[in-house]
Amino acid sequence: MIQRVWKIRLAAILAGGVMLINSGVWAAPVKLSLDDSIALALKNNPSLQMAVAGENQYLWKVNQAEAGKGFTLGYKHDDVRKDTPNILTPGYTYMNSFSNTLQLTLPIYTGGKLEGLIDQAKDSYKISGLNVNATKQQLKLAVTTEYYAVLQAKNLLDVSTQSVDDFTAHLKNVQAQYDVGTVAKSDVLQTKVQLANAQDGLIQAQNSYNLAFGSEPSALVTLITI
Repeated sequence: MIQRVWKIRLAAILAGGVMLINSGVWAAPVKLSLDDSIALALKNNPSLQMAVAGENQYLWKVNQAEAGKGFTLGYKHDDVRKDTPNILTPGYTYMNSFSNTLQLTLPIYTGGKLEGLIDQAKDSYKISGLNVNATKQQLKLAVTTEYYAVLQAKNLLDVSTQSVDDFTAHLKNVQAQYDVGTVAKSDVLQTKVQLANAQDGLIQAQNSYNLAFGSEPSALVTLITI
């Protein structure tokens, strides 16, 4: 499971345009599709970044383990000071000796130890790759679900807004007809009830819309961690 999912607020995208934050300055309006939104999440999601870093680390371990089967160049430096007692005179004779050694080694047989380390490193690398793919798929699913939730909320809000506009115009027309005596008072009251119900539906749709993308309309595209 993704421990931290970067949730994209997409309401302004579906409304026709978004403003992207760039170094604290509002940039020009752009539109983001579902693919754009997924790409943005894949680029910035911290859980995915950690998974990719782990995969790279295991790849380095594979290369390190395989390098153990090749030639190894070693260097050794010795610095020795010897104190030798004098035979004819009191005291000691001091002698310093230095040596530098370069050694090139190649493992011929290790009893399968090197091969085992290589296989272990490769298995860990494969598992880390599967973890990266799983994290990507979970993230894509989360973004897609969020995207269509906002889209559905936006469509419902549009329908509710249009319904209120229609009943408002209808009430105006019925009221005009009532004023000239062509319709009954009950027609006016019925239309007012329908308008009130449409307005209640609009309030509910607006709340659902705000909940779908957050309560800050100014944050047209905001990446948050949850």
